[in-house]
Amino acid sequence: MLRGVALPALVELLKELYVDAAKAEFGDKATQSRISVATGLHRKDVRRLLEAAPAPDHAPKRVSMAARVMGVWLGRDDTVDEAGVPKPLPFAAPAGEPSFALLVESVSRDVRPRAVLDDWIARGLLVQQEDGLVALHESALAPGADLERMVWYFGRNLRDHVEASAANLRGTDTPRLDGAVFYDGLTPKSVSRLRKMADEVGARALARLNKEALAAATQDDGAADATQRITFGIYWFDASQASTDGDGE
Repeated sequence: MLRGVALPALVELLKELYVDAAKAEFGDKATQSRISVATGLHRKDVRRLLEAAPAPDHAPKRVSMAARVMGVWLGRDDTVDEAGVPKPLPFAAPAGEPSFALLVESVSRDVRPRAVLDDWIARGLLVQQEDGLVALHESALAPGADLERMVWYFGRNLRDHVEASAANLRGTDTPRLDGAVFYDGLTPKSVSRLRKMADEVGARALARLNKEALAAATQDDGAADATQRITFGIYWFDASQASTDGDGE
């Protein structure tokens, strides 16, 4: 078990990803037998996954709320400093001025801002300062800050990456961005330096695209053809060569 996530749950997720990728590739010609042969999954698993209720496209409500509010907080010019770091905010403020309540209400009016505030403080995502302002805790933006959120996005990101790679392999549409930089024979010191650089470059790229996407989503809200979604992701991996030498030539 890894942080409360048992191996069978991850295996089930991978099965879903394989079936989804095969369905996307074969389109109307996707049959249980064809998917089974292509993925290596037993036909009974393929049938079960095809007959199951489709997985929701949207995150669980609490996960979605956190991600969307953080996205707005990081995407507005008046809620970040010159370096793009989210500013501490008052819970409430006069009309037109930024506040935590305003961010929550910009995402949903079905949830009370005070309830979100209390929930985030309890989960360690938010800190209430002595001056009364509320600030995002450093861990709120770090991987693993919230297990429920991390597990959901693990599945979402993995599924979208598989779909993007499969689309590139099919060569049936515009190639999706899908690249990586990889080196071996590095010292721990070099890895540490490169990881710090990757963190900085990645954070800037995510912040910039988030800001542009937030503006686009605001502009497109209510449009008849506003039916598309995007995922732009970044990841880092490092390990001893001894632990991965058997992975390839």
